[in-house]
Amino acid sequence: DSDIIYSTIKTRFHLLQINNYCAPVPVLRAEHCRDKRKENPMKICDLHCHSNCSDGTLTPEELIDKAMSLGIGALALTDHNTFSGLERFRKYAEGKLPVLLGCEFTTEINDKEFHLVGFFSDTKGSEEIQRSIAGQRERKEKSNHDLIDRLIAGGYDLSWEEFCADVAGIPSVNRVQIADYLLKKGIIPTAKEGFRTLLSPENGFYVEARKLDFFDMIRQIREAGGVSVLAHPLLNTGKE
Repeated sequence: DSDIIYSTIKTRFHLLQINNYCAPVPVLRAEHCRDKRKENPMKICDLHCHSNCSDGTLTPEELIDKAMSLGIGALALTDHNTFSGLERFRKYAEGKLPVLLGCEFTTEINDKEFHLVGFFSDTKGSEEIQRSIAGQRERKEKSNHDLIDRLIAGGYDLSWEEFCADVAGIPSVNRVQIADYLLKKGIIPTAKEGFRTLLSPENGFYVEARKLDFFDMIRQIREAGGVSVLAHPLLNTGKE
């Protein structure tokens, strides 16, 4: 996208420079945003947001309202492995807030997980990406089903049908929603504890689904007219 001038890593933030916009991820608190805008004419942006179309809590429309209330200058929606909220997001933002359309893809290199964000001016030409993430969602649904089946076999009072009813309408379901389900059933005290114990791959219940290929997704994003950005550059990169 010609609007994206460069990307870099600075301190703990991944920055994108978009014309006169400066975008730290994650977004700063409201009071910090206001203070920074007094010091610097550049506008604060958030280019990594999730809605309730994946593991966020707000609708795409509510995200825009929230961003405007915080004085955010531009916003991107980057739900996990789904484009389902993008058209709603784009339409609601018209005349209100500059936005980028995006998606956070769960990819891997040599069995190591990397999250890759694709930014797009529109979703035209994204048919191959849509097929790729549809296949990923099918694999993820089987992984989710197998996880709950293993927990049931381990003596936990759960039901796949009950879980599906809880997450009906969420296009991209992952362990976050399963953690919420376990909390609701009183099986874990907190989501953090759930991820440390029952939902950890080390404990035998959760087997990860095969992920998208990192380099192939970069190719697909580029061919769809998008720009690829490593989502968490300081989280899981090392010398290897």
